[in-house]
Amino acid sequence: MQTSDQRIAVILRKIEDGNAASLALKTFSRPLQLSARRLGSLFRSSTGKAFRSYVRDVRMARAQTLLADPSTSVKEVAAVLGYSVTSSFDRDFRRVFAITPHTFRQQLAALYGNTCGQSKPD
Repeated sequence: MQTSDQRIAVILRKIEDGNAASLALKTFSRPLQLSARRLGSLFRSSTGKAFRSYVRDVRMARAQTLLADPSTSVKEVAAVLGYSVTSSFDRDFRRVFAITPHTFRQQLAALYGNTCGQSKPD
């Protein structure tokens, strides 16, 4: 049987690798035969962050990289990150960075010229 630290390490890898079909706490808690509440508590004590906050932070770090590719639309970036609704991605991005994904791309374009940040239409 795995220790709680080992279980959390497996979950962290799946979140960071994007190898989870669903990034909901229940998705991870069922196979471990833990309640979502108990797993959430273990997760927070191990990482110092709530599960949802950790997932959002990992997604937003990936979003910055993906948005730098001008051939990928914001809608495509949202889908790659597991958002089924683009407006949810926009909301999370604004909460973390205080700007929209579109504005982020404009700022990249201003900093680095036309080689990045010029998004294709959504």
